[in-house]
Order: sequence, then structure tokens, then C-alpha cells
Amino acid sequence: GSKSLLNVISSTVDSLQTSTAVNLKQYRSLKIYPNPAGNELIIDNLNPGQTASIEVLTIQGELVKTANLQKRDGSMARIDVSSLHVGTYLCRITSADGNFAKMFVKD
Repeated sequence: GSKSLLNVISSTVDSLQTSTAVNLKQYRSLKIYPNPAGNELIIDNLNPGQTASIEVLTIQGELVKTANLQKRDGSMARIDVSSLHVGTYLCRITSADGNFAKMFVKD
């Protein structure tokens, strides 16, 4: 079964609380935009060379999109969200540096 959004947020918060202060500072600089999103979501300020797993979940906690990113240069990644229905979603990023989650709206 799918996790509820509260469980997803709770596990993400637990992960963030166990991260180091340096990692928390780095993840606070991550940006997800535009919000609301049209056809793509941009994830900015990733560490170059960093591998990250991206999950997009509905507010009910249903996983609707996954992507694996390998940033070779630059700090920006683009995720195609054109197939998502209009609504509110949670974007969760997991990497060796820790976890980051942010809500966004799909137009």
C-alpha cells in the first residue's frame, strides 16, 4: 500500500534531523521551481557530480514519478512533469548528502 503524505514527510524530517549541519545547510540551498510548475520542474543547486534519486508523490502519498540524476556539470536538473495531473505534489530528493522534500503545484 502507499504511504500517507504524513508518513512520507515524517520519514523525510527524521532523515533531515540525522544529517550533519553541513548537509542541512547544503540542502537548504536547493531550489525547486517554477511553483506552480507547467511541463517541467527545475531542481537547482545540486552538487556537480552528485547522483540523486527523485520521487514525486501525490498528497495522498502515491508515488507517481521517479528519476535518477547524475549531475556531471552545472547544478541544475530538469524533470518532465507534463504527464502529471493538475494538483499538489511532494518532490523528494535522496542522495549521499541526505534527503530533501518540497511541495509544489502542477498547473
